[in-house]
Amino acid sequence: MPIVDFPVFGFSWVITAYLIDQGRSARRCLGEDMVMISVDETVMDSVVGHAVRAPERQAVVFVSGASDPLLAESLSYAELDLGARAVAAYLQSQIEPGDRVLVMHQSGIDFAKSFVGCLYAGAVPIACPLPGGSGHHHLARATGIALDAGSRVALTDPAHLPIVHEWADQDGLGRIGCLSTDATADLAPTRWRPPLLTAESVAVLQYTSMAGGDHRGVALSHRNLADNAARAARLLGWQPGTRLCNWFPFHHATSLIAFLEALLLGATTVQMEPAGLARHPSTWLEIIDRYRADVAIAPDACYELCTRRVSDEELARLDLSRWRQAVDIGRPARAKTIGEFSGRFAAAGFRPEAFVAGYGLAEATMIVTGGPVCGPPRVLPACVENLRRGRLVAAEGEAGGLELVAHGPVDGSDIRIVDPVSRTVRPEGAVGEVWVRGSGVAGGYWRSDPERDQVFEATTAEGERGFLRTGDLGAVHAGELYLVGKLDKRLVIGGRMIHPEEIEHQVRRLGGLLGQRIHRVFTIPLRGGEIAVALELDTAADPDVVTRLKSIVRARLARRSGPPVADVVIVECGTLCGLSGGGLSHELMCHLFAADALVPLIEDPERAAGLGHRRVPTGPPLPAHR
Repeated sequence: MPIVDFPVFGFSWVITAYLIDQGRSARRCLGEDMVMISVDETVMDSVVGHAVRAPERQAVVFVSGASDPLLAESLSYAELDLGARAVAAYLQSQIEPGDRVLVMHQSGIDFAKSFVGCLYAGAVPIACPLPGGSGHHHLARATGIALDAGSRVALTDPAHLPIVHEWADQDGLGRIGCLSTDATADLAPTRWRPPLLTAESVAVLQYTSMAGGDHRGVALSHRNLADNAARAARLLGWQPGTRLCNWFPFHHATSLIAFLEALLLGATTVQMEPAGLARHPSTWLEIIDRYRADVAIAPDACYELCTRRVSDEELARLDLSRWRQAVDIGRPARAKTIGEFSGRFAAAGFRPEAFVAGYGLAEATMIVTGGPVCGPPRVLPACVENLRRGRLVAAEGEAGGLELVAHGPVDGSDIRIVDPVSRTVRPEGAVGEVWVRGSGVAGGYWRSDPERDQVFEATTAEGERGFLRTGDLGAVHAGELYLVGKLDKRLVIGGRMIHPEEIEHQVRRLGGLLGQRIHRVFTIPLRGGEIAVALELDTAADPDVVTRLKSIVRARLARRSGPPVADVVIVECGTLCGLSGGGLSHELMCHLFAADALVPLIEDPERAAGLGHRRVPTGPPLPAHR
């Protein structure tokens, strides 16, 4: 392959990979633009290539602040390439190729240079939260990741170096060298030497939360990332120059993988200060407006928060007409949230057809299904009785049918709906575990060979091999994927299979009877064929209202769902424990309930008298894959 000497910034650029072999390129026409992603291209190859072909195009914009004026700093592709070379030159003097590096920054442009610099050095970067960022949770997460990955060094900025040093010393991680990016200032980028990488080389370790607080590193190769970027181009129309707005911090899988795919495509990432959304939800929408974002990715709860808390005055200042894709990564997405957000922000030019309900997970490099973007997501009112029997059938005149949102067509995706016990492939309309196969599926969890055989190399009863078991329950209806729950959350009570989502959907509807917005709901099976329900109210309610709500929940669920309700615990918003992906940790919630560690807004004398033996959950849940 030819070598190009390109003296553009006072030194020679040695480029090989950006000249893509035409015979190995995957081309996809998107309007007037052509997206070319080589099956053998690495993230480093892409950034180097974009720095030559479009040096002034913005690679990342970081926006901070929650008031006008918003503060922003940015990196062009040429600047990102130069910064990454300097970081890589420094790292190459400290580590060996393939070493794992903890990248511990705030979500600013320094993170981008450090993370891409690790890739330039041939290291395996791990986006890791700062241990002092958010109390004990981030401290424990950082320690767990460092130990599992066997990291040799942690890379941070000068301002946070003391925090990282203190964390490493206190947690017995003294063998981890704490490096600061200020050491790269005196290094010439010309000292960098391109590493020997292939498409099969591990690009990143993406750590994802598991039930019980465990963390597993998903080993994503450069081929996994390139395949998923090509899928984003084909299904969602992402292309060079597309502007993606991220709300999640970079150590979250959704944000990091979207950032890396943007680099592969030559797109621009507009990264918001993560804490800003909770304080001022309107800031997220203002950033989408002001920075002309084509795509914004957020969980279901983010859209719900904006619907409730953005004022009429703030709404009047927004222009969301250029927002082409509002990607709802709730699993499953909720029809109510999509409808209310679309109605609320129509006055600002938001179009319902901009909503995209996609399905993805870190183990499959995020995008599995989604699009095409030609209208709002399809909503299916599902018959609850048939759903209990494992069939997804549209309700016919049934009041209160469970509204399920389609997560995109399965055409073009290697997906099977499989009976999780017999492993037989189920037909269209039948509920089973979602199994996924393809080049975007990771090779496995880091240092977890037995787990890989169970999760990443599953074989159907019919003999089809190489599937990822997602742990999600779903069905295909009219060619589209619908999600109905998680495998580790199904309840078998009195010989009947109950989907917690069915119960939780009913509980949310009941809040409207008393004018209360119920946020999160959790269903816990108890011994003796009973269930308990824990739910959050956004604000503290009047004691009489709480008492009435508890009675209504008990009565309605006993009549509609069948299993008797032994306990209803109403807690303050933010009490129920979640995973980084937005779901609730089933195992942890069961333990907290059994230990009487959920503090209710109003204590029920009957409950205080002692559920006793009934408070013990029915047993440990099935292992989660995330």
